[in-house]
Amino acid sequence: MDRGDAATHEAVHGVLAAHLGRRVLRLHVGQRPIPGRPGLYWEGACDLDPDRDLDRNDLVILLAAGMHESSGIARDAGSGDHGVWPPAWLDGGVLDGIGDRHQVHGCVRLLKLTEEQYNDTIIQVRKLLAEPELRLWIAKTASALARDGLLTGDEVEALRPDRLTVELQEAA
Repeated sequence: MDRGDAATHEAVHGVLAAHLGRRVLRLHVGQRPIPGRPGLYWEGACDLDPDRDLDRNDLVILLAAGMHESSGIARDAGSGDHGVWPPAWLDGGVLDGIGDRHQVHGCVRLLKLTEEQYNDTIIQVRKLLAEPELRLWIAKTASALARDGLLTGDEVEALRPDRLTVELQEAA
């Protein structure tokens, strides 16, 4: 995993959070050796305003980074335990692990979701990740985060593309 992978992963979390009305405090990536995992030196975080009620949008935000087409980080740092992303539903709940997988597991339990509700959320994530505006916003945010290492929520919002930019990108 490199800086760009970590930046893309966190950009997906941050962009979807902002798109769904969450207040993003900051996105950051940094280098840190991980004992026992040679070659994995980049980590990141998406810090959201904690003063909010937990709902299914939180699950969307957690699932999205691993479901984004260029993201391998959720698989590398947690779902490799069980080999699937999004985490599989098994025996009345989502398989647990580390990293994003653990957060998905906890969110599903706290929200008391059924398997059908969980699967509906996965479908919602796929639809969101296919939206051209969000794809462009994720790319712009990932690029800025990879370059700078830290973005505030205001900087993430400032990278939101306008409709004309999206239409020009689609036409190219």
